[in-house]
This record gives sequence, structure tokens and C-alpha cells, in this order.
Amino acid sequence: MILFRFQNLVLIFSLYFFLSKAFSQTNLKYEDHIYMSSIRTPLLYLNTNEPDQTLMPPIMALNQKFGLQCEFDDIGSQSYSYYYKIINCNSDWTPNDLIDSEYLKEFMNDQIITQYNLSFNTREKYVHYRFVLPKIKISGNFLLIVYKNGNIEDLAFSMRFLVYEEKIIIQSEPKLSTGIAERYTHQQIDFTIRYDNYASIYNPLQDIKTVVRQNYRWDNMLDLKPLYVKEAERILDYNFFNLENNFPGGKEFRFFDCRKVYSQSMNIERIDMNAGEINVYLMQEKERNSQVYSFGFDANGRYVIANNEVGAAFQDPDYVWVNFNLKSVMQYGEVYVLGGMNNYKPSPVFKMNYDGAGYTLKTKLKMGYYNYVYGVKNQKSNEIDYQVLEGSSAQTENVYEIIVYNRPIGGRYDMIIGYNYMKYNGQ
Repeated sequence: MILFRFQNLVLIFSLYFFLSKAFSQTNLKYEDHIYMSSIRTPLLYLNTNEPDQTLMPPIMALNQKFGLQCEFDDIGSQSYSYYYKIINCNSDWTPNDLIDSEYLKEFMNDQIITQYNLSFNTREKYVHYRFVLPKIKISGNFLLIVYKNGNIEDLAFSMRFLVYEEKIIIQSEPKLSTGIAERYTHQQIDFTIRYDNYASIYNPLQDIKTVVRQNYRWDNMLDLKPLYVKEAERILDYNFFNLENNFPGGKEFRFFDCRKVYSQSMNIERIDMNAGEINVYLMQEKERNSQVYSFGFDANGRYVIANNEVGAAFQDPDYVWVNFNLKSVMQYGEVYVLGGMNNYKPSPVFKMNYDGAGYTLKTKLKMGYYNYVYGVKNQKSNEIDYQVLEGSSAQTENVYEIIVYNRPIGGRYDMIIGYNYMKYNGQ
């Protein structure tokens, strides 16, 4: 009888492992991605109850007292039941073979989302969903996926988040580029890693993976190997001579504020309201590639959802049609509006149209404060060039993060053993 039960358990775990691997072969992307056109404004953030909590990336320390909260809208006409699942990933965002109970404190995967409400007094009707993620018991890369009607193949969206430990010491120094040609356009992140109190590193060049990213973005991250390994002091040196640790500074983000629709806010030319829709027209803008640097406060590409209308007519944040207008006498090809609201992905709904006098775009966004830039897609490489229309300055205020991974000998997953957050020219 005991042998029979043991064989059944082995069969169940084998089946679970098989299904997990089979799921990884679907259309799931291990990145921030929306699969359903009716899904809008997904947010994942550390729920600290602070006004600016959604401006920070979904990164938390292991055993953090605050939990991660997810919110999203469905503007579709049909009603669905949504479920969520969390997957532990390797440092390169490929799935590993850990089962849920190895990284979740409570076995709470594949759970239905029970918290939702209907929009109130809005022209765009939507259902707003929210839930708190279960506690994580190991550090590393994680992917949150949301799917509908209990069918894990029917994906709604996916979002990445990180959990880190502090087993090493990262000392960083953001500064001007040491390159002669890059002196006025690029920024350099020099740093060292001390691992004298962490004994699981034997061959640093193989055991350590270090990435640096700018403004919370995955599309521009650098994967760096140390220039020097000082084994006696147990120090890794990332102070390069060939600009491996350089980023274009870019310019301060463009922004607009549509937290009100009954009055105009910054960078809004006018607001038209009719029976069918709300149109927000932004001020006409110019190319900045030949302009000198000009400081301005921004949110480093992020956005905040809010409705600041007051009085008895208070309502939930509505969805409005935002009309972008970029003056340009030249046609550059495919131009996109890019920022945190679309994860810097050149999707069709953010592609601008050229009319001879410039580029325009009409797209639907939820009321809030938004940062964005204009990017030109290279037709050969499909990469986005931001300097064509925006230019780049070494003085631009940016934020940088250093993320350090390690898989100990015999380990089955990549830990995040160090995390460093810094501002360049912070004001």
C-alpha cells in the first residue's frame, strides 16, 4: 500500500513537471507583454501606501514587509474570470525546473482573482482588477502571468519582477563618460563588488552575472563581466577603459498631465468632450536632437494613474484619446511614442503617422501623468534609435540599477545576491 501511494506521488509530480514544461512551449513571452487587446494599464508595484508607489519598479528585498500588488483593467464588453500564476526564471529570463512550493511560501499558484470593481461614472466602461501576490521565499527573477477562465493557454498579460538579497556590497559611481567623443552625450557607471562575506563564489568570471539598466528598462540593459578580479581582497572591478559601461544620457522625458479633463493641465493645448469620447490634444512639439540640454523634472519614463477632479462629480479615472503632434519637415520612417506605459515596445497602437508637416498619433490612455519620448525604428535591425529625434546629453538626470546574480555549486536557480540603486545628476 505504501509503495502504491509512493508510486502515485511520483506519477503526480512527473505529470506536473511535464505540464509545466509543456506550458513553456506556448506563446508565453518571458517579458512584460500584453496578449489581449482589451487589457489596459497593467501595474505591478510595491504596496507601501505612498502616493508615488507606482513610480518605482516591481523590485523587493527578500522578506520585505510590503507585498507586491497588481492592478489592471479590461475594457472588453465580455466578462471573464482571471487567474494568476508566478514562475521562477533563470538570470536570462528562461524558465527553470523549480516547482511552486520551492519558491512560494504558500502554495497559491493558479489562483482566481476575486477583487474587482466596475468603473463608475466613466464614458469608457471597464472592469478594474487587483490582487496582492503571495509571499516569495527565494530571491531571483520572477514572471507573473495572468490568464482568463482558468485556461492557462489563454493569456492576458505577463509582467516581470525581482526579489533580491544583500549578500555582497556594491559600491557605484555614476559619472561623465571617459570617452572623448562621448564626453557630452554619454554617462558612465563605474562600480566594484565586494564578496568577502559571501563564500559561494569560487570562480567569479563564471559564478557571477551582473547587469546594469537605465530608468528601469530591460531593453537597454548591459550584461557586464568584471575587468579585474582581485582574489586576495575578494573584489570585482567594473571600471572599464573601452566604454563597456556607458549609456547614452538621452534627454529629460517629455510629459503631459491629464489627471483632469474639465480643465487643462501642463503641456495640454485643449480638451474636447463630446457624447462619445474625450479627446486630449497635446501641445505641438519639436525635435530636440539639435537643442541644448534643458533641465526639467520628470518621472524617468514612468507614469501615474489618477483622477484629480474634485467635488460631487468625482469619478474613477476615465480612458481618453490622447493626440500627439510632433512637428517635423523630414520623414524619418517609423516613429513611435515610447515610455513606461508601453514598456518601450514599438506596437502599432503607438505608431505615428506622417502628414507632410509632422507626425501625429491618436491613442487611448487612462487619465494620469505620463512620461514619453519619440523613437525611430531602424528597418534593418528593428532597433529603436532615440537620438534621431531626441538627441542625447551627459547632463540628463537618470536612474541606474545594478543587479548581481549567482548560482551556487549544486544550486538549481539563480539568486539575486546584490542590488544597487543610484541616481545620476539627481535633483
